Amino acid sequence: MSLQRIERCCRSAAGGVLLSLATWTPLAWAAPAEYTVKQVSDDHFFSRDPVISDTGFAAWSAYHSEDGEDSASDIHVYDNGQQRSLTGGNVPVGTTHYRPCVYSNTAAWIGSFPYPKTGEGNWVLKEVPAEVRDAPYEELVAFPEYMTTNAVPTEPVTNAPAAETPGEPPPGAPADEAAAEEVGGPDSARRHPSGVMESVAWFGDEIKRISYDWRNDFGVSLWGRTLAWQKSKGFPFGWEIMVWNDGTMYQLTTNFFYDMAPQVQGTQIAWYGWDGNDYEIYLHDFAAGTTMAITSNRYDDVSPVLWDGQVAWEAYPGADAEVYLWKEGRFQRLSDNPWDDTNPRIWNGKVVWQGFDGDDFEIYLFDGVKSVKLTSNRHDDVNPDIRDGLVCWMAYYDNWDSEIFAWDLDKGEYIAMINEEGQVGSTPGRLSYNEVEDREPRTAGRRVIWQVQQEGKSLIMLAEPKAP
Repeated sequence: MSLQRIERCCRSAAGGVLLSLATWTPLAWAAPAEYTVKQVSDDHFFSRDPVISDTGFAAWSAYHSEDGEDSASDIHVYDNGQQRSLTGGNVPVGTTHYRPCVYSNTAAWIGSFPYPKTGEGNWVLKEVPAEVRDAPYEELVAFPEYMTTNAVPTEPVTNAPAAETPGEPPPGAPADEAAAEEVGGPDSARRHPSGVMESVAWFGDEIKRISYDWRNDFGVSLWGRTLAWQKSKGFPFGWEIMVWNDGTMYQLTTNFFYDMAPQVQGTQIAWYGWDGNDYEIYLHDFAAGTTMAITSNRYDDVSPVLWDGQVAWEAYPGADAEVYLWKEGRFQRLSDNPWDDTNPRIWNGKVVWQGFDGDDFEIYLFDGVKSVKLTSNRHDDVNPDIRDGLVCWMAYYDNWDSEIFAWDLDKGEYIAMINEEGQVGSTPGRLSYNEVEDREPRTAGRRVIWQVQQEGKSLIMLAEPKAP
């Protein structure tokens, strides 16, 4: 019997509503979609942060040692059956490049560079005046005052000596914040450098460095030829949201607070930011030139995700977290129970998230009409993702190490893993069979990619439909 005919029910603590897994019933019985699994990363690197696009183009961070972000790293990609380093030999030595995102056959990520460049590429950072927040104000360049054109060395080439490493101040620069204040006056600390992590993009040709300053970029998001990210203003003045739209850069937020985690999809950007009392959700449409606050309440709203004008996020209206959806100007609460519901993902009007049911974490799905409990078992199911008709997540199936599972929305049943001997996996939907950690699953283009800890290394695995 097909798994979609097995009804699993639970009773909601909020109202006695029965939630059923048996939601998608195909017109006729069909065999589960068959998938094969293979390693796509190089054994010589510690590979993490895998992502994949609808075309099957994948990218990840390839660290040179197990020290993670303290190690030198490159961006590796997998395309048309081949794995290669995208940044190796194409960026200055001694740099780190990590946490990629992908769109179609392009990628963006965060990279460190030894020194900021000067000239037309310098980012101009807007600052809020202390007197009147909404008054006209002068734009201030992001370089600290002591960084003059004469003091900034040229960026080292790929054979630069090892002494020129990221974060090393240029000759004559103050070594710490106190020294900066002496050179630049009492306000210098406000514009003190926050770091050398910059936004970088690759659109199929040369690697393009998007930002040029000494302020850390973080959390880059990519859609088409639009990037959004958060930029550190330097302690203690928070983060701002920045946008690069096909060559045009602009600063989306200007305030004294924290604006974080931008997500780009289509012509829109969603993020969450502090409004002076709590975190709220914001939405910007760069085609229409509009920006709006989606939420305005007295509790935290965080971690928005965006698809076709619909925004989902987690909110804390009480002691626990709940998942909400904003669609066509209206709110909908997707979860309602006394436990945490977090980590939402959205695609094509459907939302998945992880929620505690009183015993363990399970995966929930809003199918566009109602919320259903996708898993119901005695182990934790967490970190879901959804895209192009598949839902994937990591599960502590044997309550020891985590494994990767996937559910086919189109067929309404688990997919089937086929091993090298042509045998079907013993557990429906299970893509990994080992005694090590399989983590961070992501899906797009009917494929699933994830990271596995194996024999002291972090490797990247890919599940894709079995060839005919």
